[in-house]
Amino acid sequence: MEEAFSKIAGLGLYHNLFQFIDTNGNELHYHELPAYYRSMILERSVIINDNADLYVRFSVNDWLSADYWLLFYNTSSLSAIKDALVGRLEFIEGINLYSDALFFILVLTQCYVVLHEPIALTRYRIHVGQTSRKVLNGDLMDMAAKDHESFNRVIKERNTCR
Repeated sequence: MEEAFSKIAGLGLYHNLFQFIDTNGNELHYHELPAYYRSMILERSVIINDNADLYVRFSVNDWLSADYWLLFYNTSSLSAIKDALVGRLEFIEGINLYSDALFFILVLTQCYVVLHEPIALTRYRIHVGQTSRKVLNGDLMDMAAKDHESFNRVIKERNTCR
C-alpha cells in the first residue's frame, strides 16, 4: 500500500479488497454470499480520477444504493492521504455513518487519484448475529440524509477540479 502512494502520481486514496469468512474462519466465495454482501465486492483494479459532481445523488435512497459504494465500503480497507483531509475536519466530524465515503469525496474534489486494488487485506466474519445495521433502526435514514447534505455541500463548496 505505501508503495502505491510512492509510485502513483497524485494518489489520494487507496482501497483494498476485503474477504468474507464464516463463523469458523473459512473463506466464503462470491457465490456463497447473500446478495447484499456480493454487491460490496469489486474484484478488479480500478483507478478513478474524475469530477466529484458525478457522485451527487438526488435522493438519499439513490445515494445509499449507488453502485460506486463498492469503492469505499469501509474505513478499514481505506488509506487516504492526509493532505486531502487536513482543514476539512469539521465535515469529517459531522458525518454520522459514512466517513469513509467522505474521504472518497474529499479526495476526488481535490483532483487526487483513487485506486482500488483487488488484494484482500481485511476479513469480515458473517454470522447470524450481525448487528451493525440493526442498531440504527429508524434513525438510519435521518442520519443518512444529514450525511447526504454534508456530501453535497463538500462537493459544491470544495470542488477544485472544475
